Amino acid sequence: METKKEKVETKIYGTFPMQRFLDTLSMIVSNKYGADITAKIVMPDAKQQNEKAV
Repeated sequence: METKKEKVETKIYGTFPMQRFLDTLSMIVSNKYGADITAKIVMPDAKQQNEKAV
């Protein structure tokens, strides 16, 4: 007898505060390993994006 598995589709609407997430993750890892860890989001400028596309 085979059972049917229901397919679940996840949709997320809105924005995600990525820098806040990285700050929290850095704090957790820093506390666990006794190190000073920081993370920063850096957006590439248009020139860098064009070089990667070529």
